[in-house]
Amino acid sequence: MSDKRNISKTVGTFCFDTLFFIIGSFFYACGITSFAVPNHIAQTGVAGLAIAFNYLVPAVSVGVANFMINIPLFVLAWFFIGRKFVGRTLYVVAILSAALDLTEKFFPKYSGDTLL
Repeated sequence: MSDKRNISKTVGTFCFDTLFFIIGSFFYACGITSFAVPNHIAQTGVAGLAIAFNYLVPAVSVGVANFMINIPLFVLAWFFIGRKFVGRTLYVVAILSAALDLTEKFFPKYSGDTLL
């Protein structure tokens, strides 16, 4: 009986976490694709590198570039942090990369004052 409760609690936690990973990734992706990319603003970190890579190689989308840049970081994290962390991070980065590609096609681009 205790095992069924633990499994249902684990599944419930996974679904709850996944819901918030998706929501958070879409908010972040909306900000990047609506404001940063069209106004040529590259942030710091992997997202900024992905935007810069997209400017250099326009055939590669920001989402694909984001995932590709993260691959070496996953390999390093596998050895130094552990596979559980890498698995969860890989899952979230895949959601974020998909959200970046989806929002790039469907959300409007901000073209007003870039310093706003």
